[in-house]
This record gives sequence, C-alpha cells and structure tokens, in this order.
Amino acid sequence: MNKNEIALNALRAIIGDELFREVCYQMPGEDIHIPVFGNGFTSIKDRNWSIRQDVWKGKSILEVSKKYELSQSQIYKILKSRE
Repeated sequence: MNKNEIALNALRAIIGDELFREVCYQMPGEDIHIPVFGNGFTSIKDRNWSIRQDVWKGKSILEVSKKYELSQSQIYKILKSRE
C-alpha cells in the first residue's frame, strides 16, 4: 500500500464511507494538501505574511523554516514573492 492509499484509507475512516464517496465524486483526480492542524492560519497568504514578519523581526531562515515546517528554500521563495 502506498502513501496515498494509506492517507485515503485514513480519511475514509475519519469521515465515513458515504461522505468519502461524495468527496471522490465531487473532486476526482484533485491533489489536496491538508495543513497541520493548530497552526492558526486560515490561508497561505496569512502564513506567508507571518513568515515575512518573523524574518523582518530578525529570526534566521533556519529558525523560521523549523517553526513553519518548511524547507529553507521554500522560505526564500516566499520572501521573494510579492503575495
């Protein structure tokens, strides 16, 4: 069983067969990233703003990458983007 099958089986166990079938019907072939629960962000835009604030306040890229569980290269990309 691959990683995707394991995740799908876990989702089915959480939401039940009927809702799982409905999700599959409504979103066939979609890639979905489920963010870590409890990070407090409602959007990637909010998360990226918070990352920029941390860097502007003097935190190192390494500290920020660990805090947000992102690679250092992802942090640099976020800092370069204008969104």
